[in-house]
Amino acid sequence: MKRSTLFIVAAGSGGHMLPALQCARTWLADNPGGWVEFFTGTSALEQKIVADKPFITTVHHMAMGKFSLRRWWLLPIIALQALRIFCQAFYYALRLKPDVVISTGGLLSVPVCIAARLARRRVEVYELNLVPGKAVSTLMPFANVIHIVFPQTRAYCHWRWKDFAAKCHDAAYPIRFTQADRNVDKATIIDTINQTLHNRGLEPAFATDRKTLFVLGGSQGSVLLNTLTKKLIESHAELAAKIQVIHQTGPFDETSWVGWYQEQQVPALTFSYDERINQFYVLADLIVCRAGAGTMFEIAFFKRPCVVIPLVAATTGHQVHNALAMAELHPHLFHVLKQDDVVANNGPFFTMVEQLLQ
Repeated sequence: MKRSTLFIVAAGSGGHMLPALQCARTWLADNPGGWVEFFTGTSALEQKIVADKPFITTVHHMAMGKFSLRRWWLLPIIALQALRIFCQAFYYALRLKPDVVISTGGLLSVPVCIAARLARRRVEVYELNLVPGKAVSTLMPFANVIHIVFPQTRAYCHWRWKDFAAKCHDAAYPIRFTQADRNVDKATIIDTINQTLHNRGLEPAFATDRKTLFVLGGSQGSVLLNTLTKKLIESHAELAAKIQVIHQTGPFDETSWVGWYQEQQVPALTFSYDERINQFYVLADLIVCRAGAGTMFEIAFFKRPCVVIPLVAATTGHQVHNALAMAELHPHLFHVLKQDDVVANNGPFFTMVEQLLQ
């Protein structure tokens, strides 16, 4: 009897990969004893996220550069990488005959999913943002199903005259947490954080009478949030004396945050990636974040107020749509500020944080 097999492909960021892990868990609940073949990239973050996951049968790490017209001279190399990945995925699809191939995003998903479809395997794509990204847009003609978490996404599922809205199925965002993750005792969380700080030789410690600010920058958009946090604490001594900070600093900031928080005498736990993030959500009195779909839906799940500054970059502006849609659904939780406005004038950000932390 053939063993049930899932191919799941996600790469490039935690926003793509963490939902993919949850999709794999959900599939395994319906297919106990099945195989999970996970296709992802080769970066340190991608390797860390899939490490030590016993429910994954095999991880296929495949190197593929990032597409950018500004680095046009790399396009031939990326094309060759995509061709190599296509051939490998086609071979795996013919040999292992997966029941379904699920993608949650990332450029790597394009050659893998097209290869699987040409091998006559079922392909299901998750679009987790309101406006489809490049990978999902490319895969629309090849996908059997497009799972969408924002109903508005249907209006964007087309290629000029070709409409793919009929392929769209409403789906819940694949949240990685359960009700039990919301019921962790705050005092226990503080004890755990203080033990971590003690192991690092750091003081002062977290306390129950301080407000907790959770700065959640992610990978791509952390630098601006880091700058704003630094200015907030340096210019608002009275607020700094009342708060403690959990700070995801991101991989692109070389500031010595541990030393800086020690100088400010503000209790702080800094990290780039941490599996205990559910505890940080529970403890947070206020979250400052970007507007990745995963972050938005997790904040809504934990019902925490947040100041959202959607990332706007040369290659992407989809976070603005995510933020505005979530603010419309949960106006008491999501308080949106425009990136350009905050850069031009930090004052409204400082005022909003102070008001929400009262």
